[in-house]
Amino acid sequence: MFRTSVHTSTGFRITHLFVAALLATVVACGSDDGDGPNEPQGNFTVAVNPAALTITQGQSAPFTVTATRTGGFAGAIAGTAEGAPAGVTLSPIAIAAGSNSAQITATVAATATPGAYPITIRTTATGIAAKTSTLTLTVNAAATPAMDIALNPAALTIAAGAQGTSNVNITRSGGFAGAVTFALQGNAPAGITVTPPAGPVAGNTAAVNIAVGSQVAAGNYPITINATGTGVAARNVVLTVTVTNVGNFTLAVNPAAVAVTQGQSAQTTITVNRGAPHVAPVTLAITGLPTGVTATVNPTPIVGNTATITFTAAAGAAIGASTVNIVGTGGTVTSAAITVALTVAASGGGGGGNVSFTFCEDTGLPVFVAYQDGNGAWTRANAAANNVYSFNIASGRGGVAYVTNIGGADLSVQYGSAAELNALGTSSCGTAPATGRTFTGSVAGMGPMDFVSVVAGNAFATVTGFGAPTYTLENVAAGSFDLLATRFAFTGGAGKFIIRRNLNPANNSALPVLDFNGPEAFDPVQRTVTVNNAQGQELTAFGLYVLQGGSSGGLYFSDFEGSAQTTRNWYGVPNDKRAAGDFHLLFVNASTGVNQSEMRSMARVFREATNQTYTLPAVLSAPTVTSLGASGGNSRLRAVYNPQADYGSQWSVTYAQNNGASVSISVNASYTAGGAITIDVPDLTGLAGWNTNWGLRAGQNTTWQFSASGWDASFNPTSPVFTEGAVVRSASKQGAVTP
Repeated sequence: MFRTSVHTSTGFRITHLFVAALLATVVACGSDDGDGPNEPQGNFTVAVNPAALTITQGQSAPFTVTATRTGGFAGAIAGTAEGAPAGVTLSPIAIAAGSNSAQITATVAATATPGAYPITIRTTATGIAAKTSTLTLTVNAAATPAMDIALNPAALTIAAGAQGTSNVNITRSGGFAGAVTFALQGNAPAGITVTPPAGPVAGNTAAVNIAVGSQVAAGNYPITINATGTGVAARNVVLTVTVTNVGNFTLAVNPAAVAVTQGQSAQTTITVNRGAPHVAPVTLAITGLPTGVTATVNPTPIVGNTATITFTAAAGAAIGASTVNIVGTGGTVTSAAITVALTVAASGGGGGGNVSFTFCEDTGLPVFVAYQDGNGAWTRANAAANNVYSFNIASGRGGVAYVTNIGGADLSVQYGSAAELNALGTSSCGTAPATGRTFTGSVAGMGPMDFVSVVAGNAFATVTGFGAPTYTLENVAAGSFDLLATRFAFTGGAGKFIIRRNLNPANNSALPVLDFNGPEAFDPVQRTVTVNNAQGQELTAFGLYVLQGGSSGGLYFSDFEGSAQTTRNWYGVPNDKRAAGDFHLLFVNASTGVNQSEMRSMARVFREATNQTYTLPAVLSAPTVTSLGASGGNSRLRAVYNPQADYGSQWSVTYAQNNGASVSISVNASYTAGGAITIDVPDLTGLAGWNTNWGLRAGQNTTWQFSASGWDASFNPTSPVFTEGAVVRSASKQGAVTP
């Protein structure tokens, strides 16, 4: 029972407190304390991070769904994606109980349509109303792999007979990173050689080399270069070559070796080979004449195509061999140069004539010299000063026989025309005077298995990695010269080259270091030689690089190891390092037997390093070797050979006995009259000064090696000047006989 009316102040306060307590109890009993079966258990909100996502076709990317929990809610949250376009999938959306986030992956198929798409992420939990958040997904189109090419420069101006280079730049896009292959589109204009970048190019730049023949007419020549790569569209680019033509010229000399006796004169003919439209008069400058020798040119200047050079030796002219340099200039074109091997013989005791043989310490001084005019009798020759032997071959053909003091008492016999014999005799000591210059130098950047060759002018030196890295060049003739150094490993490989041009240092000076790891060194270009008609023989390939003027040649190796593989690598000088007068000489040898009892070879001369195809000459037919009997204590042998088409220029036979006796005989085609080639050991026993110990002995087992060579008309064996495309073929066989 409540008392409802209390009038005293104390009673009022008691009644009020009672009512307040009662109300508090009622409220407490009726409040939401979460213990009822249908009451909510806390709450949550969700957010997507990042709220905007960009994905390229064919790719995927993650995003995060984050839940913010309230009211003590800790349960699991599940979700779905609404509004995703075709080709877009999302990994399952689930936030585990007690966790606040989940990483979701959105994957865009390559076929999905590019565009911006709002995707609703709807999340639910037991007893709680669904919550949503929006992910804005932008689908980008996948980049298409592509390439583009451009030339720098896109136009070249090249004079006829000259060369030029344009760089091709490659721009890759759309993820394309593959190699690009270049090729000439269609045929190059006649007379113009186009060399696209070799092999697939992995980098972003490469060179296109253009060589314009001397006979190409002036004008504009568009050249299309095609570029292809895997998975990208091909591209073409046009290089415009403008040819200017002021003409050019080269010089030729015949004979290239001249012998003159003190107090007399001798002549040679110079020929100006003009490249159209060159017509300017050509003036010759002659240097390198020995003391006491003068040279006159008639006519001068040369307005036609030929002139005569007359060498006149005073009575006291310096005796010996020298190299005379002839430089022609005419108009605005590049000058041309050529050399003449000039030998001055003493008057009197050494005899006179149109043939001279000069001997020196390096190649051996003679203990016996004889000559034969045509088929006449052999005659003993006498020496003049400086070991020069001069005699007259009046019939235009003949032979020379000599024995030197080097390598034992070996008899050497040469048969040929007077010009060929004279060229041989005046070059036997080289072209450098004994008073030539001396240079020293050193090599850096070589390993213990490396081999370095250095040539400068007419001098040659080698350096090996297991020796001292120094070299000396001796007897370098006066005047400027080019230097070529090559480094190759004995184990094979491409090696390195160094070329220095127009050097003219002081005598006894030290040349700058040849650093094969420095900026001066360059990589050779790799090319192939394919050998036909190998017939299963073991093949080797090697070469020389001859600098302008033919004054020096540097050895380079090219898959030197023997095998039957018919396609081999070889290494040459790139176009941007070549001079106009430089040449490559590439040799291929095929052999059979442990001691190479049968060999064939082919050599070709060419300027530009290109892939080569060689067809080896025929297998050599064996000669018939018989005995001619004995004369004066010496046995004589005869070799008879039926010429083959590949070997019509020179034939040689060498005989050797265990007692040390050796005879070598060489016959040039100019000496023969056609038909079978018969090579006899000459009978020299009746000549004063002949020693029978120098000849073959009867009853001794004698090994023989027969060699035959053939060269085309563009190869001149009496001249150091090379011609593009000249080819030499040779072969040899071995056998034995008892005279």
